[in-house]
Amino acid sequence: IIGPSKYNEYAKMFNAEGNTILEQDELYHNYFWSRFGVKEEVLQVDFPSRRYSAGMLYPLKTKVEEVVQIDGLVPTENMKIETINENQDPSLELKTSADENNSTNANKSISNNDYLPSSLGITCRISKNTKKIKIIFNGAHYKPHKVMIKGKSYSKTWWLRETLIGEYILDLTKFPDNFIEEVKLPVYNLGKEEIKKLEISLDLRCRLIKNSKLITFTVTNRSTTKKAQAQADEMIVFQSEIVLSLFENDYFLNYPKHYQRNLPMTIDEQNDELLYRNKINYAFGHGCSTTWNQNTDSVSILKTTFLPTYETTSMTPDIETIQDGVLKPLKIRMIDLANAANYEELHSLLFPLVDGYRDWIEELEKELQTLPEALQEAAKRNIELCSESLNRIRNGLNLLKQENVQTAFRLANKAMLLQQVNGKTHRVPEIVDREIKYNIPFKDSVSVLEDLQESTNSWRAFQIAFFLMSLDSIVNDESTEREIVDLIWFPTGGGKTEAYLAVAAFQMFYRRILNPNDAGVDVIMRYTLRLLTADQFQRSSRLICAMEYLRRTEQIDLGSTPYSIGMWVGSNTSPNTHADSIAKLNSMNSGRNNDVFLVNRCPWCGSQLGNMKVKDKKISKKKTVLGYRNENGRLVTYCPDKSCHFNEELPVYFVDATIY
Repeated sequence: IIGPSKYNEYAKMFNAEGNTILEQDELYHNYFWSRFGVKEEVLQVDFPSRRYSAGMLYPLKTKVEEVVQIDGLVPTENMKIETINENQDPSLELKTSADENNSTNANKSISNNDYLPSSLGITCRISKNTKKIKIIFNGAHYKPHKVMIKGKSYSKTWWLRETLIGEYILDLTKFPDNFIEEVKLPVYNLGKEEIKKLEISLDLRCRLIKNSKLITFTVTNRSTTKKAQAQADEMIVFQSEIVLSLFENDYFLNYPKHYQRNLPMTIDEQNDELLYRNKINYAFGHGCSTTWNQNTDSVSILKTTFLPTYETTSMTPDIETIQDGVLKPLKIRMIDLANAANYEELHSLLFPLVDGYRDWIEELEKELQTLPEALQEAAKRNIELCSESLNRIRNGLNLLKQENVQTAFRLANKAMLLQQVNGKTHRVPEIVDREIKYNIPFKDSVSVLEDLQESTNSWRAFQIAFFLMSLDSIVNDESTEREIVDLIWFPTGGGKTEAYLAVAAFQMFYRRILNPNDAGVDVIMRYTLRLLTADQFQRSSRLICAMEYLRRTEQIDLGSTPYSIGMWVGSNTSPNTHADSIAKLNSMNSGRNNDVFLVNRCPWCGSQLGNMKVKDKKISKKKTVLGYRNENGRLVTYCPDKSCHFNEELPVYFVDATIY
């Protein structure tokens, strides 16, 4: 994106002295060239402006069409690239004086949205007592070099990179507190030779605000070029970078935050200011971003960058609470909740979560008084929301005193435990001697509750908290919480799906406990991405199989209608009608179609469905289709393994007509 590209370990030295004649096969080697003892990049294909797309300063007033025509490309209609506007600085929200508006034409010429970017800038804050700032401008330009091919009448143009450096020391003692200045910034190669064909300027703009100064440094490529001479790429500065450094023990000041400047804020902005109050910003980029050492309290060096990076703070779902006077990890095992004989046992298992959350809220209330006054209102609102969540968790825990709620809660924990351990192993069947053989036996891939008494599968704090919070809105028809939409926010892989699947399982069990004959659509899940839909469907199918297994085996009347799941995504992914599904099955059986249906593995035991290898000399076919059958014109999905609990039929549907 920015460059320069790295040469590989087998790269050869390119001799750029005089005329270059290479054999045909030598053109395909990777090369570098040496410039003042430094290995520099050689672009053997493409113009530099085609190879790279950021970090480039074009000659001032270079139009998009000019560069495109030189490169032999077709211009893009209405193509515009914005450059910075130095007369307006909305990110800083500064007041510009009349004198500044009537400043030099040089500043005005920097901003013209009809042209390619010719400048980059950085704004920082320094102490009023800072005396000097060192500005280093780093970049590179590429020089064309003609390469002749031996025995050929044509040549190629390669581009040789040359590092550029420009330096300027700003002596603030020689300027007033507020000033605008433009200075020429000569750039040199590593041999201290000035590159005179490039005209680079440094624009300085200083504003005194209270007891500190805001300074904007802008580097502009004011070189001129004639497109007829195809000089555009020679005059572009690539890999542009500004580096600011202070002397001695001086350091940059952080930029005042929104609330520190007494600016009006929305509720969302107040929350952001509260959450990120300890995140400090030292600079703003113009046409670029900025970076500095994140691991120091005294920042003395600032840089521009076109690919900013930031290491985000890691987040863990694991928490610790004080239990019996000792700080311990919170561990709530699913099997313990599933086996709890009464409310007292459930309460003893779950109360450390409630107690720990209450203690955390109390710590926040103590911290509230130490916050800046402008942030306290937002903090109070957040603490109120936390207290509201705590009350909902307590209410959910109290509801477990009801027998039906308690039963559904235990069943949901059993189902969640079973879906966590089963169906994840990919079992591949083969037909050998007219029998289906598996690479992994059924007993090694499927566990029942008796096998899981020592399992360590546990709830994460936010998962079981969400579970308990949701109980009242399910159990109580008059609950005001039915007006609340809860959002689970956690990074990818943190367990959000487990949290809402647990609530779904509870609801489906609770409904059947109240009325075993009350069967129908219970939960609707909607996803924005089709690939995500397919992934979540697999996980949800494992839960449904676990629930159906419990319906059959538990000594509780959960009705005669199986628990099932359907996927409705349109004909591009799954058949709409029985006729379409049977036609596809017939095509698979005849060998004309190797496509598979949406469900291609048993969610319960992991057995592969679809085309199976046949290793039997008595059978002429090398493949056969297992896991799908035509039953009175309806497609039925089943597990080929006779040991599987779903050998007759899987309660998973993906044909629209079946779902209806």
